[in-house]
Amino acid sequence: MTGLESVTAVAIREPRESESVLCRMLLPEACATPTARRFRLVFAGEPLKLVGALSYRDDAIVLGGVRVHVIPTHRRKGIGAQLLDYVANEAVKLGRRRVLADVDLQSEPEAEPFLLSQGFLKQGTVTFAEIELADLRQRMQASAGQLEDSSRKLPPGARVVSLSEAGEEQVTRLYARHIAHMEPLIGLRDAFHIDQQNDSVALLVDDNLVGFVLARVDRGTLHVPAWVVTPEYRGRSIGNALLFELAKRVRGRVERMRFEFTDVAMATPRVLHLPGYKITKIAARFERKVLA
Repeated sequence: MTGLESVTAVAIREPRESESVLCRMLLPEACATPTARRFRLVFAGEPLKLVGALSYRDDAIVLGGVRVHVIPTHRRKGIGAQLLDYVANEAVKLGRRRVLADVDLQSEPEAEPFLLSQGFLKQGTVTFAEIELADLRQRMQASAGQLEDSSRKLPPGARVVSLSEAGEEQVTRLYARHIAHMEPLIGLRDAFHIDQQNDSVALLVDDNLVGFVLARVDRGTLHVPAWVVTPEYRGRSIGNALLFELAKRVRGRVERMRFEFTDVAMATPRVLHLPGYKITKIAARFERKVLA
């Protein structure tokens, strides 16, 4: 382990009931979703002193939701590596073949190089961004003609419909195939419930779903958890037409816009070059395979 001052031996154990406050202090994100989680406190030295904490969740197939915290004064002593090895060993005992760790690369920039050095591979990211409508309005006005023109150039047999008319099964299938990458990234996104996306729009061509924008307005904020057009219809103004229809639906009710996209999204990242957009979170998933 290059760059380490020394490797410190640690003792890892379950927290006592009176020590739950220590878990909340060191692992607030994990404690916010405690269901099915296992917590461990980490001690070192003589006499033993608290040096860190660990949490993970057994999902029956993988050990996921791994969170590790080492107190700053005890870092670079191999403690974090030992905690990840502990989780890997627990996975082996339980017959699990993978360990998953989710981090926010924006607030935890040191997490990626650390996890990669410990045998993890990055599976993908979901970026969360937002913009105030005041910042977006000028851009929308400048492109209003282009958006409206796109809505007039739809393919033959095309029609814009509500999400319910498009069919939940078609929407879910398209979301999983082109946006969510369900196997590597499930759980990174804010959960989306189709029945709650009341302002969504979809585009059918001969009754086949070719694109949609999931959307809902909540207290002045337009949430857009997904915007997708099937590959064969990309570059044909479908996305712009959907946005034009969405803008008409939410006019007068929106003060800001929040949306998210994966690292393989094509159109959405380009809007981040517009003035006023800011990234609030970059959720990344890392995987380490173990021999069960």
